[in-house]
Amino acid sequence: MEKTLLKGLSLLEAIARSPEPRGVSEVAAELGMTRSNAHRLLQTLTKARFAVHDPVQGQYSASLKLFELGMLLGARIDVRAVARPIMEAIVGKTGENASLAVLDELDVVYIERVDSPNPVRAVVRTGERLPSYSSSSGKVLLAWSEDGVVDTLKGRLKQFTKHTITDLDELKKVLAKVRKSGVCLTRNEWHLELSSVAVPVYDRRKKVVAALAVSGPTTRFKPKSIETYVSAVQWGAKEISARLS
Repeated sequence: MEKTLLKGLSLLEAIARSPEPRGVSEVAAELGMTRSNAHRLLQTLTKARFAVHDPVQGQYSASLKLFELGMLLGARIDVRAVARPIMEAIVGKTGENASLAVLDELDVVYIERVDSPNPVRAVVRTGERLPSYSSSSGKVLLAWSEDGVVDTLKGRLKQFTKHTITDLDELKKVLAKVRKSGVCLTRNEWHLELSSVAVPVYDRRKKVVAALAVSGPTTRFKPKSIETYVSAVQWGAKEISARLS
């Protein structure tokens, strides 16, 4: 395995995820590498136009080249383009956020979202990555994941709120119920006062390729509202799946 490449990619990810430019010493300390090594890698990334260097502050930030590549990759994901108008309709039906997510290793990544018109709403950004076991979309994707994937979560279940599932056996029971019902409702597991309901989206091979969800403040997730949300995402997932077929 090429260690230099891995270090460079780790460094690129660190500056890309940072909301502010980073100094060499700061990033080196975070990643456990020497300052000279970090400096050399950052210079290489800058030369390749993946990073931008501010000579006055001596700091580095990710360039728009990452955004450009991300957009090219995103354009290949048919489900995104197909889902957008349907998600807009779901927001119209429910008044809550609609999101589309995929599984990336043990995380769930949101590849599309349509915001609620409500001033008080759930905030999930496109491109955001969350632990799969703490969200309804993540649980849906785990429920239909390949054999052995869920077992790799052993010892990694971190508690975010008192409602977060941190026992692997309990999680497996929940995932079995999700697979049986085809729906997952999550309350306050990632963040207090945030709830969501999600269902699977299938491709032409009848394989689960994404999860479609509605999310919002827990205070608005009352029994009658949940019925509306479930109905809306089931309709939406059926429409998206049909168009992908």
